[in-house]
Amino acid sequence: MGGCDPESKPERINSSPIAKFNISTDLPEIGIPITFDGSSSSDSAGYIAEYQWIFENEDSQMGVSIKHVFTKTGRQTVSLVVTDDGGLSDTTSQDLFLSLAILAEYPLSITSPSGLSLSYDKQSLWTVSDKPGGGVYNIDFEGRLIKSLDYSGADLEGVASATDGGSLWIVEEFLGTIIQIDTAGIVLRSVELSGVRDGGGLEGVTVNPNNGDILLLKEKDPGVFLWLNDQLEVLLYKRIAFANDFSGMDYDASQDILWIISDQDKILFKYKIGDGVIDEYPFRINKAEGLAVFPDKNILFIVSDDAKRLYRLALP
Repeated sequence: MGGCDPESKPERINSSPIAKFNISTDLPEIGIPITFDGSSSSDSAGYIAEYQWIFENEDSQMGVSIKHVFTKTGRQTVSLVVTDDGGLSDTTSQDLFLSLAILAEYPLSITSPSGLSLSYDKQSLWTVSDKPGGGVYNIDFEGRLIKSLDYSGADLEGVASATDGGSLWIVEEFLGTIIQIDTAGIVLRSVELSGVRDGGGLEGVTVNPNNGDILLLKEKDPGVFLWLNDQLEVLLYKRIAFANDFSGMDYDASQDILWIISDQDKILFKYKIGDGVIDEYPFRINKAEGLAVFPDKNILFIVSDDAKRLYRLALP
């Protein structure tokens, strides 16, 4: 007579595991370790034997919980593949948007700061206010006011240290004028430029320390890049359209390139005259109106108009 074998056991039906993971931050940045935790993954019929993390364009890692440092900004996909003890697997993915790492931020006492430059001796920063009657200000690397110059502007948007070590170049946006002043605020020379007052006016200014040439940006409608020699003669007038607007610029002599920021796009562009945009790096700063790079320290500074703050970031 047939019957059940008391020694027999029901055959286990293996089902696929379920992959899940959590991230330690909602605002991931390059250069900052980020923890990825896959411990919320599960397997109903056994256990998970392997956790594999796959990073777009980077090496994969193994482990339930791992730390990863991204080296590229922009959108990147992270995937977790879990495999159980029966060899079945499941995959889940998330898209991350990586921005430049903000290392520190400092409040400013200056109304509507716009434009930023490293001082000639690399010991401090210069900035300007774009409000009517706004001035020119020397600040330290933590945003504290060192001194203000005796100069009253109409709509100051940019500032740059001149190669003589004792003067500054500033730009008046809607006047379409570039002005050289000494560090007491006295005007040394001034010239009104043509073709820069329609649409958005002049925004950024920087100086090539190797030859004293002056480089300028017109904000938009259209965006324009200008190159002047130290006699203020225009060597190049070029329309540019790789961003919705252009709000600041600095020359990097260590690489012979320009760093350019867009306030609307929140992107830092690496740009070379003649070649165009080399790379671009998103950031999370609102109303970014000026930047100064410090290649010797591998950092850059950005000043925000709305927030009245100075930000220190890692130079990519």
